[in-house]
Amino acid sequence: MPGITYFYVNFWSIQLNKSSTSKQKIIGSPLLRDLEWDKGYVFTEARGFSGFEGDDVYTCNRILENNKDLELVKILYPKTNEAYQEMYDSKGELKKFEPARTYLRRNHNVNLGKPLYKNAARNVVDCEARGSGKSFFATVMIAHNFLFDGALDYDDFLLQQNSKAPYTSETMVAAIDSKYSNDLISKFKIGLDNLKGSQEKGSIFYPSPFSKKYDGSLMCGKFVTAKYKIKKGSNWSTKGSMSKIYHRSVADSPEACNGTRSNITLLEEVGFMGNLEEVLGSLKDTTYSGMNKTGTIWMFGTGGQMESGKTEALKKVFYDPESYDCLAFEDTWENTGKIGYFVPYHYAVNDFKDSEGRTDLEKAEREINTKRDVLKKAKSKEPYKEEQQNNPIKPSEAFMVTDGNIFPTTELKEHLNYLESLNDPAIDGVKGTITFDSFGKTKWTPDLDNELRAADYPVKKGEAMEGCIVIWEDPVYINGEIPYGLYIAGTDPYDQNEAANSMSLGSTFIYKTFMTEEGVYDWIVAEYTGRPGTAKEHHENVRKLLLHYNARDLYENEKNTIKMHFEQKNSLHLLATTPTILKSTQNSSVNRGYGIHMTDHIKDELEVYTRDWLTTEIGNGKLRLHNIYSKPLLKELIAYSRKKGLNFDRVISFMLCILHKEQTHRMKIQDLTKEPVRDPFFDNLYKTVKMRNSI
Repeated sequence: MPGITYFYVNFWSIQLNKSSTSKQKIIGSPLLRDLEWDKGYVFTEARGFSGFEGDDVYTCNRILENNKDLELVKILYPKTNEAYQEMYDSKGELKKFEPARTYLRRNHNVNLGKPLYKNAARNVVDCEARGSGKSFFATVMIAHNFLFDGALDYDDFLLQQNSKAPYTSETMVAAIDSKYSNDLISKFKIGLDNLKGSQEKGSIFYPSPFSKKYDGSLMCGKFVTAKYKIKKGSNWSTKGSMSKIYHRSVADSPEACNGTRSNITLLEEVGFMGNLEEVLGSLKDTTYSGMNKTGTIWMFGTGGQMESGKTEALKKVFYDPESYDCLAFEDTWENTGKIGYFVPYHYAVNDFKDSEGRTDLEKAEREINTKRDVLKKAKSKEPYKEEQQNNPIKPSEAFMVTDGNIFPTTELKEHLNYLESLNDPAIDGVKGTITFDSFGKTKWTPDLDNELRAADYPVKKGEAMEGCIVIWEDPVYINGEIPYGLYIAGTDPYDQNEAANSMSLGSTFIYKTFMTEEGVYDWIVAEYTGRPGTAKEHHENVRKLLLHYNARDLYENEKNTIKMHFEQKNSLHLLATTPTILKSTQNSSVNRGYGIHMTDHIKDELEVYTRDWLTTEIGNGKLRLHNIYSKPLLKELIAYSRKKGLNFDRVISFMLCILHKEQTHRMKIQDLTKEPVRDPFFDNLYKTVKMRNSI
């Protein structure tokens, strides 16, 4: 049994229900379930487990995993060096390598002695269903590191404790808001105040042999130190290991945890930590001693505890764990490749477990599906969505946001996961630049040297934001011309006078409105999202893109520098006039001629138009959203929220595309109901609409 699991179930205390039907809580011993075993194994692996001292056949030392030339290994890592002796058997030959993941979980039948920790430590990004007991297990991580001063061998700990140089450890507890970490600290104090092993003999109380004297405070921004004062004669001296527990908030600064060398760092409710990547970046060096990683950062996320605009940071780490020094696990639920540590709903519910704490997966699957089938049939989709969020059975469900997203996030997530699973560069379109030739015609130059970078979502602080044009389908020419009305655009611009540290981008989408010989329409064919050095450069790139597709652009006109630029370039004809179909603008006193101003009421209507577009069926079980290939747009649609301070530039420009489409469609219908006009433009328009309606 992993040492931390043994300590947890035998000596730690948590608050739990008195019985399965009880409404009251008591302080008692944690249950020993398959989940506690598994988390103990993950913790052991993350701390650098490399095998057992008594195993003369196998080792888990990753040196042998990464080096296949055994003769070279013997030269680089000789058995005469004490640091590498565990890799050699009693005959002086290299042992067989087995990954710690499988080695820890198999039955060895015999006592192989103490565990060894010669591997570098790893981080863990952990997403779980509610009710799995993650915060209780997190408290024992704090306790184990603090009470045993970071030691992983108890005999070694006792020797050092009685020496002149005892071990000392540092533990960090942090969150984006102290309300999340305060709950964890409160649970930790319950366990610390109720350590097993204490005795009362008459009027004398003997504390648990594992207890520690300390001073300080566990309030956010403070710390405690394992020390106490004793009096020798007339003098006082300080005793103790000096191990520390820090409690910090990273809301105002991702560097708030710097200045420490924590063995264990716990980041609570990282689904709300929009600056997670910056926090990990600032912490990275604190977990290393030279080239060797010695500290473990454990990130906790809970299904249903994700916030729009912030969960993407956690998702990025979860789906690319090795880039952040995290343990990587195979995604056996959705086959997306390597992911972080995921605990599905099946393992969180005690009703699905037998008397020894083992999960009956067949029973769990049956009861979960029965519950979900009922919710699927309900008139409202919200209860089913909430069930997915709070009780995820696959990783993507754990990242569903909880706050007011009108868009079909489940379907959007599935489509995004599908695109990412293809691992096909063609899905991401062709990056390039648009210039003018000697005749004043636009010229498209693909980025064959892969020098351009499309802006991702979310944009990290300090990351390049210039962006570039991305094309999925080149303009379609009919009789040497791009038909008027074939392409429309939507733009959410930015102005240079916005704060220099603003993460807002300009975003433009080109939308194809009707059928051509290519047979694809109602989809985005090009995108330009970015923030170049000047607003003028951005506006000119938008103008070039519009000219390249002969498209008219409906833009957000709160700040009208884009209109000024187009006017200077004699290109006002490329800008769409203010739409007339919105109820919110019928009595508006704002009249800027071109574009549309964005208000809450206008956003309400745009969201409905966009939702309906996304969920429109196009045949073969597909929805229109399946025509979107811009992964950053899909990410923004999934994370979308009306909360202030969050940037959803692509969503705004996409919604303007949809509004533009509705407006031009309404105008076409009105034109077609008038008396026939013998104008080539209307003749061609009539033929186009007739052809489309006959499909």
